[in-house]
Amino acid sequence: MSLKDLFKKSVEVAKRSKAQGQTWVFKGNPNCCDKCKKMTGYTVHGPKPKWFPHVIDKDGRFNCKCDWVKVK
Repeated sequence: MSLKDLFKKSVEVAKRSKAQGQTWVFKGNPNCCDKCKKMTGYTVHGPKPKWFPHVIDKDGRFNCKCDWVKVK
């Protein structure tokens, strides 16, 4: 799945769940992989995302130290 597809998917999720009023921003670890570095600062509205850039189609992180941080 490309980042463009990932963006479209997250926009759809945001539209469906924006009423919850939560905003999450992706924060990459300083030693993270290139995919996480590209996603650092990416914002999503709604429930906390379960996906990460390197395991887009699955829940979980598999030793990743990056995380989604709640903004509001």
